[in-house]
Amino acid sequence: MIIVNGEKVPNRMLQQELEFLKSRHASQPGMPPCDEAKLKADSQENAIERMLLLQEGKKRFPAVDAKEVDRRLKETIEKFGGRAKFQEKTGLKKKDEPRLKDDIRIQLKYEMLIAEISRSAVVTEDECREYFEKNKQDFMLPEMVRASHILMKPDASKSEMDIRCELMNIRERVLKGEDFNLIATRDSHCRDGNGDLGYFARGQMVQRFEDAAFSMDVNAVSEVFMTEFGLHIVKVIDKKPARARDFDEVKNEIEVELLNKRKNTIIGDFVDELRKKARIEIEEDGAAVPETKK
Repeated sequence: MIIVNGEKVPNRMLQQELEFLKSRHASQPGMPPCDEAKLKADSQENAIERMLLLQEGKKRFPAVDAKEVDRRLKETIEKFGGRAKFQEKTGLKKKDEPRLKDDIRIQLKYEMLIAEISRSAVVTEDECREYFEKNKQDFMLPEMVRASHILMKPDASKSEMDIRCELMNIRERVLKGEDFNLIATRDSHCRDGNGDLGYFARGQMVQRFEDAAFSMDVNAVSEVFMTEFGLHIVKVIDKKPARARDFDEVKNEIEVELLNKRKNTIIGDFVDELRKKARIEIEEDGAAVPETKK
């Protein structure tokens, strides 16, 4: 149990922070297995900092616009597809709305605080350009391929050999002029986008599929090949070579990145000041122990 200025940190907040860190760790390729103890400690730190900001938000903004609270609640319910689906998915009923509105009020105060303390964060165009010049390699567009495919999966009714023969026949029909995407719409076991996969770079598809697509010329149709998803034939629709983007293409992207970094620094400094004045107790073996000030 963690107590911040006499207020217990809700277990759901601790769990949310832990799940967020686990999800972020899992989304980073090449990372070693997560250290559960470290993730738990980091999630506790994040929850403490969030609690400090929530408490400060409540102090600075004792009231919020009731209409905005109602609008947020309505928006949340609509995201689930209406009240019936909202209640079905969350288990929350009409009687729970006062508590939901309280949560929304707290969140609004938190957002108002963040907006207030980070208002001084600004980024100039010169700073963006300087960043661009130092990091041009990060703004390269990789080689891209747009391809369409027909996928068939062997099952109890058709063996791999049967599927392979069927796809070979389809390939011959396409080479003689039949519409590849029309066949994909009708016969492929992957129906998304009529077989059209859009543009993709290396690393976004399984290796065998990627090797086939990137090795082919535009309008070429592959031989039949196997991946873990089944048997495929691929048609390359277009290719874009790797190229460097210019500053005007990435200026907004850089501004957002630098602005977020600056805001995070300001918020981090603000939380550090709150923490110096806070009383934080972390329960160990049934006893609440004051946190050592850093």
